[in-house]
Amino acid sequence: MYGRSGLLGPEQLAAIGPHGLGVEVIRDRPDGHRLAGWRRRRPGPDARYRCGMTPPRDHQGRVRQLRLVVEAEDFERAVAFYRDVLGLPEHAAFEGDGDARVVILDAGRATLELANPAQKRMIDEVEAGGQASHRIRVAFEVDDTATVTDELTAAGADLVAEPAETPWRSLNSRLAAPAGLQITLFEELEDDETRAEADGFGTSSTR
Repeated sequence: MYGRSGLLGPEQLAAIGPHGLGVEVIRDRPDGHRLAGWRRRRPGPDARYRCGMTPPRDHQGRVRQLRLVVEAEDFERAVAFYRDVLGLPEHAAFEGDGDARVVILDAGRATLELANPAQKRMIDEVEAGGQASHRIRVAFEVDDTATVTDELTAAGADLVAEPAETPWRSLNSRLAAPAGLQITLFEELEDDETRAEADGFGTSSTR
């Protein structure tokens, strides 16, 4: 998985077995977060569960997890922003030769939103007053968009668009965040069942 992105070398890849990741914790960092190192070993039968690779019991489909891999030149700043300020729990952390480091953060339920160019333009207009978004934008659902927006801007994110209610009843803001990501914060103002009854929403079996 990470070998494809160049984060792990042959020795580290050898530690990845068919049942999960062969890792052992090697020390605790001064800030209280645990740092793990790769070591060649045979994973136990519950390794896939321990490493967070088991999907929810009601999961359907062949893909078990969506993982977004982002190169962060200012690694410490990115980790502090997304883990400590935004509040994504640290799932695992690994280091390798040549100062190779990676932190995996738990971002809750993962979905892949595919939008055609017209939809992208419409979202940019509604959410950011027509300011064009990046081709890939990362959206985080939160309980209080206004509060989290203030916290992230105080932590160094650049505000692209203030929180605004969308026609689909969510409160969205947009920020330029560490690691070169443009992010959206959104707070749902109505449930999926209510939204599905509105014109233009729902799914189509003909697609």
